[in-house]
Amino acid sequence: MNATMTKQKHETVEYSANEKRMLEFLISRASRREVSSSDIVEEWYNGVNDRPYYGRQIVTGLINSLRTKLDHNRDKYVITKSRRSGPHPVRIRIARR
Repeated sequence: MNATMTKQKHETVEYSANEKRMLEFLISRASRREVSSSDIVEEWYNGVNDRPYYGRQIVTGLINSLRTKLDHNRDKYVITKSRRSGPHPVRIRIARR
């Protein structure tokens, strides 16, 4: 029998410190309305003098990782995003399942 076909026990995946911080951040900002990735970057790096050049990609990757873990853990929240459209910001929203 193929190992991928066997049923395995569901194990929860731990969230990193930044993922926990981003989850709290999204719950407070994106639960009421959609928020653009550019707006999230501005607030995420608020107070940082030397913001990373690729800050939007860093934040989007963090949100993608968090979204995957939320789905895997069957958490009570789900993150939805608009489709990527070149240089335009992605719209992000978090809601309860």
